[in-house]
Amino acid sequence: MRSLARDEMLQGKIPTTPTSSSVIAGIQCQEAVKLLHGLEVLKSKAFVFNGLTHDSYVVNYQRKDDCFSHETYAGIRKMPLSVFLQK
Repeated sequence: MRSLARDEMLQGKIPTTPTSSSVIAGIQCQEAVKLLHGLEVLKSKAFVFNGLTHDSYVVNYQRKDDCFSHETYAGIRKMPLSVFLQK
């Protein structure tokens, strides 16, 4: 990825991809921290960010039983902490 030269920035061109990526990465990190602390997260929802107008909103998704994207996984199984392979 290259950075924009000064004259390109003076023409009104701005590096939107890194900026938008940083905003979304921040939101994802915030959701991960909330999940780790047992707080409510955006489960079954989507966070929509419009970088042009700096608007954001949340969309609710309805569960469809025949949708393959809504497969659930078995419960999380806690394993003992170790850096060695168990035999």
